[in-house]
Amino acid sequence: MGGDRGALRALWVRRLLIAGVGLLLLWAVTAHSGLLQETLLRQGGGATGARRTVLRVWDWWSPGTDERYATYFGALKREFEQLHPDVEVVFQYVPFPQYEQKMATGLTGSSPPDVFQSSVYWAEGFSDRGMLLPLNDFMARDRAERERRRAAGLPVDTGESVDKEAFLEAAWRHNTKPDGTVFGIPQILDSNCLVWNLELLQKAAETDPEIRDMFVPRSDGSPDYGHLRFDAIQDWAQFRRVVKKLTRYDAQGNLLMDANGNFVQAGFALHAHGSGAEPFMPWIAANGSNFQDAAGTRALFAEPAGVEAVQFLLDLYWKDHVSPPFRRQLSDDEVFNQGKVACIVTGTWAGKYIMRNTEGKLRFDLTPFPPGPHGSGMSTLTWGNMLVISRASSHPDLAWEYIKFVTSKSGALRILKLLDWNSGRKDFYDAPDWQETCRKKPYQTNVPAIAACGKKLRHTQINATNYASQAFFETLLLHYPEIERGQGSFPSVQAGLQQAAQAVDRVYDRYNAQVADWHKEQQP
Repeated sequence: MGGDRGALRALWVRRLLIAGVGLLLLWAVTAHSGLLQETLLRQGGGATGARRTVLRVWDWWSPGTDERYATYFGALKREFEQLHPDVEVVFQYVPFPQYEQKMATGLTGSSPPDVFQSSVYWAEGFSDRGMLLPLNDFMARDRAERERRRAAGLPVDTGESVDKEAFLEAAWRHNTKPDGTVFGIPQILDSNCLVWNLELLQKAAETDPEIRDMFVPRSDGSPDYGHLRFDAIQDWAQFRRVVKKLTRYDAQGNLLMDANGNFVQAGFALHAHGSGAEPFMPWIAANGSNFQDAAGTRALFAEPAGVEAVQFLLDLYWKDHVSPPFRRQLSDDEVFNQGKVACIVTGTWAGKYIMRNTEGKLRFDLTPFPPGPHGSGMSTLTWGNMLVISRASSHPDLAWEYIKFVTSKSGALRILKLLDWNSGRKDFYDAPDWQETCRKKPYQTNVPAIAACGKKLRHTQINATNYASQAFFETLLLHYPEIERGQGSFPSVQAGLQQAAQAVDRVYDRYNAQVADWHKEQQP
């Protein structure tokens, strides 16, 4: 009997401990999301007991995914609240895949965000639906204040301006409607680019003058093996030659495999599974075209320049055998980080992740895309995710102050320092902070020029057009030999792209009709 009572007591103790741990976890999750903090503020439960204005900020940069975000948002909150002692900034983090849906429902809820980061994936759609507050009046008011100060002989800090003139042209595209309505201010700037393994290039350069000429020359004419020229590759023909030279082949001209069935060295990696149009888009841009037209009414990738770009990549994989075998489990980045691939398509943001994932052991550099037969000059795709104010904001003026705080020159340098991300601001690249970054991380040197040469990334219904076209692009990549033999799903590459374009055009037709209805509803 005593043993039974002891066992019973032990069982209740375990249950109490489990319940206690559960309550602690619930408290931690609630506190981390900002909900507990906001509840205390509403109840006057702060340190002084005074009620403070709550500024709600939503973002997908979650501290749960990268500790640097915790450091960044901690600094942002501390510094903004020092400038606004009566304000409490409450952050809420929403995973990127859920962001668009959560935002659509959150803006109609009881506690909508005042300001949030918006990807170019959704910004245009949010604006079209009337969910965002136009920023033109805020900008005009600040412009008038700067002119008043100049007229009075007072100093004006141009680094605080977030007008169009403060940003690179490539950064000020996705945040503006054709009628001039501005609905967001860019806070970072991203571009597609090529990333090159400098170890493999340097080894090849010892005996190959063409590859040696890809490197920036020193004052004595010798190559600087730590940095590639911005225009290291002049055209597609040269790219094809170089990646073939950087590929190890067997006696039959196929990619060389070791005894375990793993490839030895590949010149270029291309991913087929789940990527849809992504691997092709910057090459289409480099060939003088784009995924869609500027108005978001028609797909362009099935036109001759797009067909040529897709064929170029298909030939690299299936005829030149410069790429590792398609594998669903491995991304291009993972393959590149193994040190056996000379080049992949990535983005200007990727350097910090390569450094982290290879512990700084892999030397690399970034370049834009060389022009194709229909292209002119170096090119890529560039976009700037932005901060926006929700139309449901309870504190729009305060939200605007927050946007300026983050997207000003000082805000851009804060992002550089804590997140290693470049800005769309012109004055950012003249700052000593950026120059020091390039000295320590040479792969950043080409980033401003890469961004500046970029065309506008597609911007209309990106998720929907991905869904509509993905199967077509994957079929082209995975089953090109059957198509070439006349036994595939499409009679030709062009026919496959035309079917994909028709599917995308149906998305555009549906969306633009919907936009017209929204605009009618918004009219007084």
